[in-house]
Amino acid sequence: MYVVALTRWAEGPREPELAALAPLLGRNAYDARLVLAGPLPLVIARTDDRDRATDALARLRARGHGAVACDETAVVSSSAMFAPRDFSFDAAPRAPPVLVVSAPARGERRLRAERALALVCATHDGDAEQTIETRTRKLSLGRAALTGGLSFSKAVVNREHRESSERERVLYLFHHDGAEPIFFCESRLRYGGLGARVAPTTIENFRRLLEALRAWAPGTLYSEHLLAARRRAEISSLSAGAVARSNAGETDLAAHLVALAHRSGQL
Repeated sequence: MYVVALTRWAEGPREPELAALAPLLGRNAYDARLVLAGPLPLVIARTDDRDRATDALARLRARGHGAVACDETAVVSSSAMFAPRDFSFDAAPRAPPVLVVSAPARGERRLRAERALALVCATHDGDAEQTIETRTRKLSLGRAALTGGLSFSKAVVNREHRESSERERVLYLFHHDGAEPIFFCESRLRYGGLGARVAPTTIENFRRLLEALRAWAPGTLYSEHLLAARRRAEISSLSAGAVARSNAGETDLAAHLVALAHRSGQL
């Protein structure tokens, strides 16, 4: 499946563009306006036809918009990325520091700053709903009277509804060479690599990690756009009595599009 996304609006009045882009979305002007009101990067088309995707990309750029296209199978999910548990900065004399990351069962990786393409911050949101049903039997004298003593109990059904939600800051580190991204997850990290800068809270430690990474790779794109413009959670699993939603998949795609747009000068 090919994805075509709008990554930057052209300069000038927005209203004429909303009408012009409606055919690309396959919607009428009113519905297209609702879709195009969403945050960038904004998926304009998903298609199995590569030629159609190429045409949509060309039409967007011809109107002065920033746009990118990619094969969705090339998007690495955050669950499959290298997700460090530990990190450190190895500073040798008269040499730029090297970022060292390690993860259980994945080993260790050493990264030089010149390989870093983009640091993209985002938020993963998820929620779950579950209905638990229990059946018991309860003594019922009324039922005994009605059945002439044939039955002394009745079935009782109890339903309990449970809801939970979670929100977590994450960071995608993309490489110039297209290698597997590094995925930093706020709650899964150990922050000993901050050394004397370790703070009492996870929230503060993650913020200090972001500062350290920006100092490590000062020429790298740093984007917090996806923190403010969070992706909507979609159903990620569905089973009897339970529904789970997550925005991880759409956020992974959005982060990939940001990095791709930066690499191709379309931000």
